[in-house]
Amino acid sequence: MTGMKMYTIAEASNSFGVTEYALRKWVRDGTLPSVKIGKKYLINEQVLEKFLQGESLNAPAQNDSVCQIKPISVRGVING
Repeated sequence: MTGMKMYTIAEASNSFGVTEYALRKWVRDGTLPSVKIGKKYLINEQVLEKFLQGESLNAPAQNDSVCQIKPISVRGVING
């Protein structure tokens, strides 16, 4: 899957003209799917475009790419 653009909330706000407050609310209540990496949430460009156009996000449309991210566990400490 190449070319999948992901936006932080700030980037999405600037690019799509939506307030950061609204984006955070939608992410927090689960209305807008996102991925949390560290302290930042990332939003897929195609998902955001469909969301803002009012399209249903319940099931991926046929031929849409779906990205599944599995949580990982890091054990131990790396000594440097």
